[in-house]
Amino acid sequence: MNTMSEYRGKRFVVTGAAGGIGRETCAILKEKGASLHLIDVAEGPLRERAGELGGDVSWAVSTIDTPAACRTALEAVDGPVYGLIHLAGIFKPEDFNDRPEIVYDQVMAANLHNAFHISTAIV
Repeated sequence: MNTMSEYRGKRFVVTGAAGGIGRETCAILKEKGASLHLIDVAEGPLRERAGELGGDVSWAVSTIDTPAACRTALEAVDGPVYGLIHLAGIFKPEDFNDRPEIVYDQVMAANLHNAFHISTAIV
């Protein structure tokens, strides 16, 4: 099997696309022929990454924290989505005992609820 064209004609949505793992994931998918739609909150790094990848790449700046934000972030997607790579999230390296409810709510919103919102927006 020619892995260089394994995903040719298939579109992937990658959240957290401007971060380290997201950047590398995008490179691997692009190398295998995928079309990409990148989503991240960091506009500068996201724009830069999209330019580096070139070709069939669209992108959107979004927090993907509500169903409406997810629908808006997906407006530039041209055609069906073959796969979602959800890498967006947060890590709060602080003392959980100081603010357990606040930290829990922030982490769950960013790492769990956003996954649900973007998944249902794609389907």
